[in-house]
This record gives sequence, structure tokens and C-alpha cells, in this order.
Amino acid sequence: MAVRFSNNFSTLLAGSISSSSTTIPLQGVVGFPTLGPDDRTYLTIDSGGSPPTIEVVKVTAVNLATSEVTVVRGQDGTSASAFSSGAVVELRLTAALLNDAAAVQYSDIGTDPNQVPLNQYLGSMAYQDLDAVSITGGSIDGVTIGGSSAGAITGTTITGTSFVSSGDMTFGDNDKAIFGAGSDLQIYHDGSNSYITESGTGNLRISGTLLQLNDASFNKYLLGSGDSVTLYNADSPKLATTATGINVTGTVTADGLTVDGNGLIQANTGAKLEIKSTDNFINAGEVIGSVDFISADYNHPAQPIKVQLEARAFNNLGNGDLYISTTESDTKTDRIRISYNGDVSFYEDTGTTPKFFWDASEERLGIGTTSPAVPLDVRTSLSATANPQWISDFYAITSGQTDITYGGGIRLYTKNINGNYWPAAVAAVNDAGGSNLSSLAFYTATSGPTLNEAMRINWLGNVGIGTTSPTNVGGYHSVSVNGTTGSLFDSYYGGTLGGRIQAYSSGYFISAQGASLPLILGTNNTEAMRINSLGNVGIGTSSPGATLDVAGDIEVNSTFALNGEETSTSTTSATQIASFAVATYGGAKFVVTAHDTVAGERYIVEILVTHDGTTAFSTEYAQVATSTALATYTVDINSGNVRLLATAASSNATNYRVVETLIDA
Repeated sequence: MAVRFSNNFSTLLAGSISSSSTTIPLQGVVGFPTLGPDDRTYLTIDSGGSPPTIEVVKVTAVNLATSEVTVVRGQDGTSASAFSSGAVVELRLTAALLNDAAAVQYSDIGTDPNQVPLNQYLGSMAYQDLDAVSITGGSIDGVTIGGSSAGAITGTTITGTSFVSSGDMTFGDNDKAIFGAGSDLQIYHDGSNSYITESGTGNLRISGTLLQLNDASFNKYLLGSGDSVTLYNADSPKLATTATGINVTGTVTADGLTVDGNGLIQANTGAKLEIKSTDNFINAGEVIGSVDFISADYNHPAQPIKVQLEARAFNNLGNGDLYISTTESDTKTDRIRISYNGDVSFYEDTGTTPKFFWDASEERLGIGTTSPAVPLDVRTSLSATANPQWISDFYAITSGQTDITYGGGIRLYTKNINGNYWPAAVAAVNDAGGSNLSSLAFYTATSGPTLNEAMRINWLGNVGIGTTSPTNVGGYHSVSVNGTTGSLFDSYYGGTLGGRIQAYSSGYFISAQGASLPLILGTNNTEAMRINSLGNVGIGTSSPGATLDVAGDIEVNSTFALNGEETSTSTTSATQIASFAVATYGGAKFVVTAHDTVAGERYIVEILVTHDGTTAFSTEYAQVATSTALATYTVDINSGNVRLLATAASSNATNYRVVETLIDA
């Protein structure tokens, strides 16, 4: 029952094998060690290639005639595998071969654990009690026995005043080196792991001036020297204790961190504190990380003061927003949000609606809106009331009771082609000192640029242009315009000048502008008079055909009137074609034109008429006709009016046009 060896044995597989094959064909067994009953050896099968597949097998029998070996698969920590014909098979020096060879085998150990066969030492196979053997020198398995007094093996212990070894002392798996009366300290290996166990009442102390813990390649894990201890990774220092704290080289990953006192993060360049979520599938709105500022408020331990910086995912594409929140009555409320795209939101008191918003991409500021349409967009929700609801205040404040002429104002700037900025402004003005009467002043810039007042609306609602004191007459609202050489008001339609009102040293000028535009005067939004582009004046007509064209009566000094009337008939009965009031006028001259529209004839007559209050009198003193007289004319008084009646000579349609000159009674 032994482990057999052979120098430089090497061959190849004579055929393919599976992972479960226990008989392996070889291309030759010349030089293979001879195996007796219970003998064994170890072979290594190597597939070659990169990386190769390697398996160690234990050979328990060999058939020299067939060149086959019987094996136990998957030894020395390797796995049973399939190999192709031609794979290399060698008897290599492996851990399994050495460990098996080093093991001491006793096939004839008795039943008494305190007895061993000492025939190789005593020359017989008789069993001897261990406590009856005295060893005063020599060695056991290469360990020297001796000292100032003789050592003795008694039962399962070795006793003596000293024990000196000149070589290694070997313990098998789970064989323990035990120290202390109560087996307090134990050192052993269980076949997989090594242990140093302290199970007593004291501490396990490992001391040394320079204490070092290494791996199998002597790369440092830990180094203790004096007051400092350093932890290593791959022989590189990562954490070191100092008199004031610790120094860390590299990145600290922790599931929690408490700092009692001040903290400092520093580097030559790029110092940073990184808070990272390990969630690979973070969704929009989820918290990435936060920094909380908490006060240990002993007066209110249930509601400590807390301010929070919190990073939240905007979406699942890697964009995040930063929130600044405060806690009141144990309720966290968002106050400020800095979005991933640079937008900034300031929330109202409930922390749900942003009321102050910076649009980074448009470079616009919104108050009351998150969609500012202009660089400064102020909006507010107003209720329907009879009075204004103010959305902003601008104050100019002085100390004491000093009156100030000018109050809060707003300046607006434009940029000219030379790159200079020129202002315009509007400001509140104290018009009357301490009487609390305010006006609104508008400013424009001249050379300099210097702001000069251009217009003012005073506390009465009067408007002054070029004057700071608009006219106030009888409580009327007024517009006062003052210019150095005069004042002018132009009115446009569609960009075209339509009219002008102008005051200057030579007079007051009102004009329609343009080659064909008339000057029209009217009342109640109805035209009453017109001056056309030729200078003709029309009253009651929009198409004056003369210098003065009046459609209607003309009265002079209430004693003279010039009227015109028109009547159409198709009858031979007497028909009224003109009249005047008996009480107003004493007489009249009528010029009557009769026009037969069927025959095309005309007949003109001039008639003088007067009355005595009850009877009317007339005379025809001139007639002219294209053919014959088309009508006869009579007068009468009816209902206080003198009437001129026409009786047509035929029933043809006839038009009568009458021009009246009336004379006061």
C-alpha cells in the first residue's frame, strides 16, 4: 500500500475519453511504475491549446497488455473532463502526489489509541503503552527531543521543561496546537481554511514593534508601526491612521458616514465629493442622493431644523435636477429647483408651483409664469374688481420727513450702431411737495446721453408735452403741447399722413394732407361741412361744385334765407311745391323750373309772393319755355304757411325745382 513514482513518464491518449470514463487507453506504458495491490500513482492529462484543459487522475491499476489504466477522475482540485485522442498524459509532480506520499499509513494500528507498533524501533511487533516509554534524546519524525531535563511522552501529551525543534513540526488537518489550561488558544487547519481561535476569558493579543500582515506573495495587507496603522490593497497603502484621524488614498465607498466635527475635502485641482446611486434603472422623479442639514434642537427634538439638498432624476436618460428644500412642522417643502438644462424655479409657500422662474435657454425671467414670453414677464391672477390690483412697487426712500421731487422710476435702454446705450425712462413725480399729489413723467435722451422730461401726466389727469405744467382750465382734462417754435399734431392712416394740426407764431393751422384728401368737419360722427382739395366748401353736400356749395337753406341775420326745394308729380291736380311761414317771412321770390321728363320739355318762371296775414298774393314777371307752358302756379295760406301750388298741363311725370329767396316780415 504505497505511492509509486517513475521518472519522466510521458505518453499520449490512444483514443478519446468522456468525463465519466474510468479506463483510459494509452499509446504506451513503457516506463510506467509497477503497481502492486493497493498501490497508486497520479497522472496529469493536458489537452494543449490556449488555455489548456488539465485534469489530475489517480491510477489504481495498469494493464500492461492493453496499455490501459484504471483511474479515479478529478483529483487535486481539477474537474473530470472529456479529452480527444492524442492529448498529453504525464506523471508530473503534483500536490496530490506529494500529499499522498507524505501521509503515514499504518495498516496494523491497534484499538488502543495510546499504543503504536514499535517493531521498527524495538525489533518486535509487541504493543507497548506510551506512558511506559521514556525518551531522553533523539527525535520523532525529525523533531529533536531534549532540553535541560528529560522529556516524556505520557498518554497524548509531551511534557518537559523545554522542547527544542531543529526542523518543521507538522500537524494534520483539524490537528490543533492548543494553548492554555482551558484550551483558550487554538491554531489549526481544517483542510480548507486556517484558524487562530481565542475562546477564553482574555483578549487575543498580537504584539510587535513592527507588525505586518501579508498575503502568500508577501504583499502587505496591514502594517503597524508605532502609533500608526496602514491598510493596503495589492501592496498599495489605502487607509492610514494618524494622530489627528485617518488618511485615505483613493475612493471611499460606504453605506453610511457620520462626521462628528468639521470636514475638509481638498486636492491640488478637482477636489470633489461624489454621492452616487447604485440603481441602474432609476426612473424620473426618483431621488439620486441628498445632503441634509439637521440641527440637534433640544427644545424641539421631534422637529429639528432641517435644510436639504436633493438630487432627483428628471428622466431615465441620465438627466437630473437639484432641489433645495426646508422642513417645517415635520413636512418637507421644495423651495428652489435647478433643472438639468439650467432653468431655475422658486416655489410659493406650499412648494408645488414655481412663481419665480428663470428660462436659461431663452434667457428670460418669469414672475408668475413658467413660460416667459419676453426677457422680464410678470403675470398674476387678478379678480374682477373696480380698482387696480398692483403687481409691483418701486420706491425712492429718504430718511426723515424730507419731501423729494422724484420718486421710483424705470429706465429702458436701446443700443445704437456705435455700440452706445441710450436710455428712456418713466418715473413718479411729487408735483406739489408735501401735499401727496403725484404725477407720472416720461423721459427721452438727447446728446450725452442725458435724460430730459418729454411728457407728464399730472395728478388731475392733464397731459403736458414739452411742459411740466399742463393747462388746468375749469376742471377740464387737457392736453398741453409746448414747443420752442410751435407745436404740431399729425394723424396717419396705414402709415400715410392724413391730417395735421399746427400752432406756430403765424397762426393755427388745420389741414388735410395729401393731394386729394378733403378736410371734413362734422357733429355726432356725421359730416356737416367739407373743404375739398380744390378749396370748394360744401355744406350739406360731400361734392361741392362751387367755392360755396350749400345743400339746404341759407339764412342771413335771421332776416334773409335762401332755400331750395324739389318735388315730382304725375297729376294735373294742384300740388304744393314750396312754402314759408306766415309769421316768419313777409314775402318771397321763387324761381321755378318745371321739367317734363317724358317729353323732355322745360319751363322756368320767376314769381313774387307776399301776404297780409290772411291772403297771399303773387305775380309772374318772367317766363321762359322750350315749347309751351308746362304748368300754372297759384298761392294760398294754409295752416299758417304760404303755399306755392303747381297745376301741370299734362299727367306726364314732371319735376319741380324751386329756389327760394325769403325776406323777413
